[in-house]
Amino acid sequence: MRLWLRRLLRDKDERPSTGQAFFCFALILSLTWFSMSLGQGMLIAQAIRYLAFVATPALGMALILTTQPRESLALRWPPLWSLGVALLLALLLLPPLAQITLWILQQFPVIYEYAKETQSPLDWSSSPWVSLLVFAWLPAFCEEVTFRGFILTGLQRRFRPRTAVVISSFLFALFHLNVFQLLPTFFLGLVLAYLTTRCGSILPSILFHLLYNTLILVPALFPDALGESSLEQALQSQSMLWLPALISSPIALWLLWRLTKRAPHPAYVDYLRSDPSLRKDVD
Repeated sequence: MRLWLRRLLRDKDERPSTGQAFFCFALILSLTWFSMSLGQGMLIAQAIRYLAFVATPALGMALILTTQPRESLALRWPPLWSLGVALLLALLLLPPLAQITLWILQQFPVIYEYAKETQSPLDWSSSPWVSLLVFAWLPAFCEEVTFRGFILTGLQRRFRPRTAVVISSFLFALFHLNVFQLLPTFFLGLVLAYLTTRCGSILPSILFHLLYNTLILVPALFPDALGESSLEQALQSQSMLWLPALISSPIALWLLWRLTKRAPHPAYVDYLRSDPSLRKDVD
């Protein structure tokens, strides 16, 4: 065991392997399952869950097992246009993804009625801005570092980028352990991972995720300002998202199609092609 650890630390690769990516996912999934005993709504429990059980495994493995941890986490500066695209995509995709979640929930009337009759299990007793930091911004950063950083980079050691995008998105959806959000979370993961592969950086996906989570939680955090006094009213207001979803979906799809016309980030392409085990087609 000691010799194996010594060799593991001595013979490090520049980037994570596919096996290390799957092991990282299995580790955070196990730790997340274990952390459910900490509670779902407590601010401290939520912060511990994401910092210790989601971000730390990926960061630790990148630092210990690779010689280029920053590149292994896709922490490079993206093209400036990608930041605006990320923000616009977050605004455009929120209505259709929220509507899909609501539609799936409505297929189970008992659970839907229970959700309307009960208040949110999250803890809003502290400052709304602190809750926004812990429940929206912290998960966005930790999940991007882990899934679009370490795991996606490792998957591309064996799979083509588009295949790696699909696999990482499925793992991302599975990580949330919520059958009602499995489909929309998978779609969300597809967009975030594809954005990362085209821009060569997780920074646009972090920006996208920050805005997306913020827009979802604002009605619950600031009900007085938005005229929402209960979770039931918030759910009812989502039934009015069909029209915005029908308008924004084609625009979002067009924007994603336009991304396919842009060459991937040069530094990202060079990084992938520097590994002889990778396929040369990174488009």
